[in-house]
Amino acid sequence: MQKKLLNSFLATVMTMVLTIAGILGGVSFYVGEEVACADAATTVTGLSAQQIAQNMGVGWNLGNSLDVPGSETDWGNPATTQAMLQAVKDKGFGAVRIPITWYPYLSSDGNYTVDSTRMARVKEVVDYAYDLGLYVIINVHHENWININNSTGTISASEYAAMSTELKAVWVTILNA
Repeated sequence: MQKKLLNSFLATVMTMVLTIAGILGGVSFYVGEEVACADAATTVTGLSAQQIAQNMGVGWNLGNSLDVPGSETDWGNPATTQAMLQAVKDKGFGAVRIPITWYPYLSSDGNYTVDSTRMARVKEVVDYAYDLGLYVIINVHHENWININNSTGTISASEYAAMSTELKAVWVTILNA
């Protein structure tokens, strides 16, 4: 399961970088970090990041399900099933994005561990897609702690550092689950 989550994590890196860049505007990234991500993708899969993206093909979004802060069905969608994702694959989709809201399920002790029932459900849905041979992209979605909540629409260095610490801790928790 750890390899499955690592593959999902690597596929998510581009989404996460683009999301953060969109939130912060004009962000510069170090070439060394980009190379490290590309090298990690090749090490884990034997494929370059470009080959992975090409192999994904057309993707489908499982929105308004695991990104709902309450129950998966609170926004009117049915619970995700293996049959649902099989139908997605049968229509020719090669990848599925699974946006996930984590904050209501994180421990408040500073370790950012995820509630075990929540993590079990996330693993179940990821495995449905992964077992069908679909690429899986998961992300941190609708998180209240990453929003910019000030009148300028910008964040300070200390706010960025706090968000960065929590974001990294959440991903480490997810990866180690």
